[in-house]
Amino acid sequence: MRKRNIWLYRTGAILLLVLWSIFLMFAQEKVRIICLFAAGVLFLSAFLYDACLPSSLKVSLSIPSEGAKKERIFGEVNLVYHGKLPLISGLLAVTAEKKLTGETEDFSLKFLLISGKEIALPIEVSSPFMGTIRIKICSACLYGLFGWKEKTIPLSLEKEVMIRPDFYELNFPVENEGIPRELYDNVQDVKKTDGPGDFREIRPYRQGDPVKNIHWKLTGKTDEIMIKEMEVPVTKIPAVFLETRVKKRDAPVIDILLETALSVCAHMTGEGQIHCLMWWSREKKQWEFSLNQTLSDFESVLGKILEEEFFEEGPSAMSRIDFIQKEQFSEIIYVTDRREEGDLSYMEPPVTLLVPGEKKERVGEEIDRILTGYRGGRNEEKQFI
Repeated sequence: MRKRNIWLYRTGAILLLVLWSIFLMFAQEKVRIICLFAAGVLFLSAFLYDACLPSSLKVSLSIPSEGAKKERIFGEVNLVYHGKLPLISGLLAVTAEKKLTGETEDFSLKFLLISGKEIALPIEVSSPFMGTIRIKICSACLYGLFGWKEKTIPLSLEKEVMIRPDFYELNFPVENEGIPRELYDNVQDVKKTDGPGDFREIRPYRQGDPVKNIHWKLTGKTDEIMIKEMEVPVTKIPAVFLETRVKKRDAPVIDILLETALSVCAHMTGEGQIHCLMWWSREKKQWEFSLNQTLSDFESVLGKILEEEFFEEGPSAMSRIDFIQKEQFSEIIYVTDRREEGDLSYMEPPVTLLVPGEKKERVGEEIDRILTGYRGGRNEEKQFI
């Protein structure tokens, strides 16, 4: 209940008490006794009601785990109460924290609850930007019989809704060259292949080993069959480098940076191009690498990147690019809001600079123009507006 409403109730109660006292002063003795008895019963009922207010409620939240930008996402807060009082009323305090913008919206849900009967309160959230919305039910405030007393029940119930990006439809050509050994080893055990590659080791034969991997010369010199264990070929792949240091922590700018980087990754994944998405994690204070081979890999990194914090501190991460093992990559597609970076195609590996502008309807076309031009060997401008 709002403080204004509480004071209105209290002021009204005081005025009613004053008028009641004046009435009793001029009333007959029998009427006065009846009125005093009724008032006593009323106040005793209020005291007992307030004393029997429950100390807990069963609360659950049901809402979709993801939605689209600007879409109204509907859910339900389910409440049930078992206690001595036949009827209770109050407010649920709810907050919705939007990760990308840093905004927190506070609102309340009124309820009237009958003992033993479950009710569902509608809840609605939306966001014009991608990211996560953390919905938290903080507390339940129960009203006394006359609204004079409140009992607050602390609650801690959270759910997250992921607002998915709007991917641009891209058509630039892809160049799938394989998996770099260092990145591959970081995400899973070394894979045994039947294809070409360097020797990893020579070991005794185990059931199921391919016959073509038998080391015939060494087998002939020993009393057991020896196998050549192969490594994954050392190859290079493109990297999409998302800049998390922004010039200004502005939600529309961060939103379009994310959409640009994720759209490039989504297109490469859909075309079967193995690639790496990398960024600097402020929370972990380290580089984050995600090797994307399948759509499930991409869905996994989507959840991680939408949880990252963008910040304004320090120079661009491109100034620290030497700390990354650059030799693993055939190219770096650098997505940033820093226009002063200029042409970075002279670097090794070459860096293609993508600087999204405010005209979102043209972003997809410009990404195709720049990345198609790079792969065609033309000297295209490495930024767009």
